[in-house]
Amino acid sequence: MSLIVDDAVLTFPDGAGRITAVDHVSLSVEPGEFAAVTGPSGSGKSSLLAVAGLLQTPDSGSVAIGGRVVSGLSRKDAAAVRLSSIGFVFQQSNLIASLTAAEQLEAVARLDGRKGKAVQDRAMELLEAVDLKDAASRRPAQLSGGQRQRVGIARALMNSPELLLVDEPTSALDSERSSAVMRLIGDVTRDSGVATLMVTHDLPTLTAVDSVYEMVDGRLSRSERAEAA
Repeated sequence: MSLIVDDAVLTFPDGAGRITAVDHVSLSVEPGEFAAVTGPSGSGKSSLLAVAGLLQTPDSGSVAIGGRVVSGLSRKDAAAVRLSSIGFVFQQSNLIASLTAAEQLEAVARLDGRKGKAVQDRAMELLEAVDLKDAASRRPAQLSGGQRQRVGIARALMNSPELLLVDEPTSALDSERSSAVMRLIGDVTRDSGVATLMVTHDLPTLTAVDSVYEMVDGRLSRSERAEAA
């Protein structure tokens, strides 16, 4: 498995007590699998994504990526795992306004100490995979919303992560672009062999995923709504 969350509990201070955001959640996502978590606002979806992405340390339970238990690491070590093993796709593309599409990807590699022609070639390969090779020299202001999100997906894959975490990728897109982005995430998941975990409210697009879970009040269960063929 590329991702295993085992009996994770995450709580936050709430007045004199604590509120449980992730309540004894267990989940596994295999390489090449596209899994989605749905649920109402405040159900704990984003908290689960934060636990899986080592942005929050669970009170109890564990997280393993690529067979290695990574929960409980120091901040420095957790940051190193995020850079090398986890790709993030955000609600907004969060692109740097002054950088071209290709430079957005190359900047990720530079954070990992890599540069040169191999990095440039990798960036172009990924932009071609998301059908944006011809837009490599454009800056964010010259791209549509859907194109910016596709650059964000390519950027998340730049360091060949084992795990791809996707947070509401279609929230700012219309239905046609939403469907295209979801199909793209499914395609790159299977083509690259990365394990992908997404949280979303966009139920009509769930036919692009392999497995669907529902989260309510911090508890996770297999959804009966929309299992993709």
